Amino acid sequence: MGGFVPAAALSAVQMSISAAQQERQADAARGAAKAEARSKIAQINAAKAAEDRLRNERLRRAQASQRAQFGSAGIASGGSAQAVLAGLSKEAALTAAEQNRLNALRIGQINQQLDWQRRKNLLELSNYKSTAAFDLMKQSASNANLLSN
Repeated sequence: MGGFVPAAALSAVQMSISAAQQERQADAARGAAKAEARSKIAQINAAKAAEDRLRNERLRRAQASQRAQFGSAGIASGGSAQAVLAGLSKEAALTAAEQNRLNALRIGQINQQLDWQRRKNLLELSNYKSTAAFDLMKQSASNANLLSN
């Protein structure tokens, strides 16, 4: 029975080292996935900022053009002219709101994928540890049977 204890201890140490390696790999994968998610979200936010600037510039130009048309037609800046300009602003605001909703969905999907990957890595690590522990018990039982014969 003297040979059984060192073999079991060695197997336990090997299992512990392997589990630690698996955890480091899972941490590295988790870090890479988080970095990729942050990068994608930053790209979405940068694109949103560019779209907002472009949309505001288009709105400013459309309103200036409309004011010029009203002025050349002799239409006063109140009443219907103001309603048309307000309509242009409202249309731009609705477009911005749609884009914000779409961006929120994209970011939500990225975060869901990140969470799913994290859960998957945890399950794989847990499965690895369980399998390794079972293998260690099986090996210990096998060694005990060899020694008792």
